[in-house]
Amino acid sequence: MRIFTIGYEGTTMDEFLAALKAAGVERLIDVRALPLSRRPGFSKSPLRAALEEVGIKYVHLKDFKGGKFVPLGEGQLNFTEIFSALKEMHYDGWVTVELDGYLGNPREAAEKSRLFIEAGIA
Repeated sequence: MRIFTIGYEGTTMDEFLAALKAAGVERLIDVRALPLSRRPGFSKSPLRAALEEVGIKYVHLKDFKGGKFVPLGEGQLNFTEIFSALKEMHYDGWVTVELDGYLGNPREAAEKSRLFIEAGIA
């Protein structure tokens, strides 16, 4: 497995997709806190649709519910898809949890998130 990073500033959607395809990318993991963009096509839904058209899977890794960030597994994110992808690629590396913007107890949220991830990838 190879991991790449990419930005989209100053590029068109067609150029962005072509760069991903040329690199052999099969899955894009969107780690933006809010997957929104002023640039047409780069917000979550249109980006997912454009990626799917060229055969690239899309995953957003930030759980959100009721306008707030929440511990993993307590929001709207489809973790079945995420855990399935991690298992499929035999991922055995680090997993980090970003809790910026969470208004509750960060230690408690980190522990909940850790337990949720461990159960999901077991």
